[in-house]
Amino acid sequence: AWGEKMSKIVIIDSGVAKDVIGNCSGYNLIDYSLNIEDDLGHGTAVAYQISKQHPYLSIFIIKLFDKEHREISEEKLIEALDWIYNQLDDYILIHISAGIKTCDNYYQLEKICKKFFKKNIFIVSAFDNAGCMSFPAAFENVIGVDYDVTCVDASTYIHIKNSPVNFKAKGIDWRLPNEKGHFCTVSGSSFAAPVISNKIIDLYYRYRDYNVILKKLIEGANRIEENPKLYVNNGPDFHINEAIVLPYNKEIQTLVLNQNKLKFEIKEIVEIGISQKQDKYTSIAYKNINWADKHFDTVILGHLEVLEKATNLKITENVIKNCLMYRKNLYAFDDISSYKDILNEFKKNGISYYYYPVKQKINKTSTVRRLYNFSTPVLGVVGTSPRQGKLTLQVNLKSSLENVGYKCGFFSTEQSGFLYGADCIFPNGYGSGNSNESINTIILINKMMHSIDIKGYDIILVGFQSQIIPYSLGNIGFYPLAQHDQILATCPDGFILTVNYDDAEDYIERAINYLNSIVYGEVIAIYLFGYKIDRLSFIQHKEPVNIEKDLLSAKARSLAEKFGIPVFFDNQYSELIETIENFFQE
Repeated sequence: AWGEKMSKIVIIDSGVAKDVIGNCSGYNLIDYSLNIEDDLGHGTAVAYQISKQHPYLSIFIIKLFDKEHREISEEKLIEALDWIYNQLDDYILIHISAGIKTCDNYYQLEKICKKFFKKNIFIVSAFDNAGCMSFPAAFENVIGVDYDVTCVDASTYIHIKNSPVNFKAKGIDWRLPNEKGHFCTVSGSSFAAPVISNKIIDLYYRYRDYNVILKKLIEGANRIEENPKLYVNNGPDFHINEAIVLPYNKEIQTLVLNQNKLKFEIKEIVEIGISQKQDKYTSIAYKNINWADKHFDTVILGHLEVLEKATNLKITENVIKNCLMYRKNLYAFDDISSYKDILNEFKKNGISYYYYPVKQKINKTSTVRRLYNFSTPVLGVVGTSPRQGKLTLQVNLKSSLENVGYKCGFFSTEQSGFLYGADCIFPNGYGSGNSNESINTIILINKMMHSIDIKGYDIILVGFQSQIIPYSLGNIGFYPLAQHDQILATCPDGFILTVNYDDAEDYIERAINYLNSIVYGEVIAIYLFGYKIDRLSFIQHKEPVNIEKDLLSAKARSLAEKFGIPVFFDNQYSELIETIENFFQE
């Protein structure tokens, strides 16, 4: 025991049964009274865990929920923390055995938590029992606590590095009093968090300093687990004004065709072979690049790996060396980490480069499986096959939504995503090389989505690769595993399904049924691709054939009638936007 003059702690909960817990005072922020009597038993059980170990500790209770108001609201939690900050003093710790699964006022809640951190006051918060990330536990300056079945008593706890879940402790089969003083068996992270609060109180008596206490708390853990470091890639750190692009392949062609959606100008298209006319632009041969030309500041280098293997040309290396020599920034679609010796010279000379490090291997599997929920509506653009113009559709959707006043976030699976204004990218199509196992992939994509979710957008657009369900079985290479993981990580509320003119209706139906069932979202529109592609073209690279508008219109009517879902084609973006608005406003 510390003695009678010990500083107090604050517990935000359902109140407390005063005849069970002594040394308590408090305030009711439900009806703004001094009545802190507990009618749920939750707050009494939590307070008992702490007061039993520290009987002379003064506890101040903020009653924030009860039987009638079981859900803790974001606004009420912010109000409670503001009230504590402005009204109370001489307290060392705020304990919260509750949480919020989605945050509309993320930065406001985070800001008040940071204010306590700056005053060296601990906030210990339990994670939600539903298994997802919750707040304030997931904030960087809050001690977030989960339970672990391997922790069998109050002296055992685990520290997790590189995770919002900072500690795990015993949360199963506690015998604790309810609001009537009857001892019951209870379980959950709510009852793991007091284990950590008790440890902090013990350490405070000896050390008083916040950082020392935290260090000692970590050192005292019975086990330390280390999660892999899953970084959110924020894209290039340079601005592109004018660029040349090469080679003229599928990804570069899409870039050229959507130039009016880009925030930079494409000065020249470069062919590896001879120059030719390309989409209203005349390309130049690679050998004719004027590297000294000051009218371009960046080289956008598309996929070259296959071409280089076929021709034995060292185009990538040559481009990198010329960028260094002539002080041009570089944006590469391929992983160019093997040229690190040359790239190191870029930084020394004040030149920038960007590529997605897809060959980076993550050897550890995350032990924390909690994922973020999103408060921003999420719209996924998926398809029934490769080569359907899904990226063009995404770019046009983003532009159309922004033109009618919506702030649109964008998650892309293309290496070129940042060039179109994407907030995050996770390439998993051609040339991506991403082979991280499912758990880490889902956690990383989910973390990226969280970083977009807290930016205050009205909607988040999520692009997907290739087909969403397999055409055939028997070969794992045909299975859209990456798409499956991405859906679980991003949890779209609605899907736009891109289909081909000649897709079998039972295949489309399978895709719709899959999308309507895998998460809580549903297919809200079908987009009919305006070109016919021979199945063999995926191997033989035949050019797609334009389909006449009358045929598309008839097919759209047929699909809409069969599936009861609106079908769009060509440039019917205003109608598609109206469908999106109607769905999310319901």
